[in-house]
Amino acid sequence: MAPRELLQESAARAILNLQGKRLLLINSCAIACVAIIWTVEARSGQSNGFDHWAYPLMLSALSLSAGLLLRPADDASWRLRLAKLLSIGSATGYVLTQVQIAIQNYPLTLSTYSQYSICLWLPLLYVLNFLFLNARTAVITSSGIYASLVASALVKWVRDGFDIHFSDQMGLLLTVLMSHPVYIIALAGITSLHQALMQAQAHSAASARAASVDYLTNVANRRALGDRLKQWLDKAQPCTALLLDLDRFKAINDTYGHDCGDQVLVATAQQLTAILPADALVGRWGGEEFLVLLATDQMPTALHWAEVCRKHLAQYVHPQVGTVTTSMGVAIAQPEDTPASLIKRADAGLYIAKRHRNQVYCWQEAPQAA
Repeated sequence: MAPRELLQESAARAILNLQGKRLLLINSCAIACVAIIWTVEARSGQSNGFDHWAYPLMLSALSLSAGLLLRPADDASWRLRLAKLLSIGSATGYVLTQVQIAIQNYPLTLSTYSQYSICLWLPLLYVLNFLFLNARTAVITSSGIYASLVASALVKWVRDGFDIHFSDQMGLLLTVLMSHPVYIIALAGITSLHQALMQAQAHSAASARAASVDYLTNVANRRALGDRLKQWLDKAQPCTALLLDLDRFKAINDTYGHDCGDQVLVATAQQLTAILPADALVGRWGGEEFLVLLATDQMPTALHWAEVCRKHLAQYVHPQVGTVTTSMGVAIAQPEDTPASLIKRADAGLYIAKRHRNQVYCWQEAPQAA
């Protein structure tokens, strides 16, 4: 899988993980709220016939949703989708049913308490849609919810022969019908702004990555290597530079073509990244040269990793060209070193190693002024 695809997959996995955590938190709060309201209404005699069977179903659906989100799994995307369906579906079914009853039966079936309380929960349906669904789906489902309210109100008014007398219940219905488009537009606007911000951040991250990553090999480029080297030397951190050059690389390009040569460079970068320690920085210095920065100033350690790289690269078999050996110059940073002087010594060691090829040479002379 390409690095860009890996980044996209990682980002998508992170979003799913965050959505799961947020939905679990909402489910937990909703379970507590429903349980408390059910208890209070039952003791005070305020619960209606619909709630007698609706509350247990709501608690069951929310508990099942929470259980799905709590179970660990390598790929839990299907669990999240099912949890969304249970949570949003149960909330939408309960609230919309109560609202339809309230609209069609003002004020016969539901008490004033029930009518006003259900209107407080109704906007939550829009919030859940925009929070857990993509923007287009959220707009469609939210518009469908609002359309059902308008249709129900029209049916009621037609049935009543448009003999409308203003009352608290009628005022509440009118307020709902007038205010809810504002909810939908506001939430859609917030979603659009959030998406624009995420795109801007992704573009900024991509630009920053492009400025520090070699376009071909996907390792650090010369600029990133220079910045890291300067940072380590300025802070007097232990540092060793390994300058590698692929032997007879020009012959590879001439014989097999530049595309094949590019594949050799990519494979070399991948092999170096795989075998070196995590605190090492691997980068392409230019052409067929790679620079490795090791966080050590110990000669045995530096030579050990240099030999590991040389032997491993010499044993790796490229699909078209077979084995490709590497020559390497090693330079250990001294207190008076600059990035230029350190690289100059590593390059001097590389020059000697190239005489015999497939060699490592450590240049130990004092730093020279750049």
